[in-house]
Amino acid sequence: MKYKRYRIFLLFVVLAMIACGDSSTGPEKKPGDELIGVWRFQDTNMFDLMADRFSRLGIAIGATPQEIEAVRNEMVKLEQSMKDSPLRIHLNADNTYWDNSGDTGTWGVDRGELLIFYESDHIDRFEYSINGDNLHLSMTKARFMDGLRQSESEPQVIVLFDILFEDNDVIRLHYQKAE
Repeated sequence: MKYKRYRIFLLFVVLAMIACGDSSTGPEKKPGDELIGVWRFQDTNMFDLMADRFSRLGIAIGATPQEIEAVRNEMVKLEQSMKDSPLRIHLNADNTYWDNSGDTGTWGVDRGELLIFYESDHIDRFEYSINGDNLHLSMTKARFMDGLRQSESEPQVIVLFDILFEDNDVIRLHYQKAE
């Protein structure tokens, strides 16, 4: 009987050690820690949105099919050049940011959004999700336009993008982890 009680007691001790063991897995993770690293641009829907809108506007103002096609081809070339020399964004653990286009600043996460604070004093806010090594960023037209205005873009650039994007458009960017 003593032997049976001893085994039951030993079983409880082992279970207690497992249940109360050190469950820490290292330093506590902060929101956004999953973003730390280098991300390489892969794709965007921006050019598709602009090309579709431009085609409809071109038809409305009487542009020829050849003129519309020529502009669409230029958009395709621009998109391809972005893929051929992809932007790499570096989101560092100390919340500094830089990319290979020369932009620098800081970054953070607020309520599930990635915020990029550029040294030129403007802020981009993206909704984000991560699936494995893939980072998906999105922003509404309104946020995109706010970013353009804050960055002191040329007025004609702001007007052009305001025309080429519909109010309900969502601009999506896809990056892949580079390191």
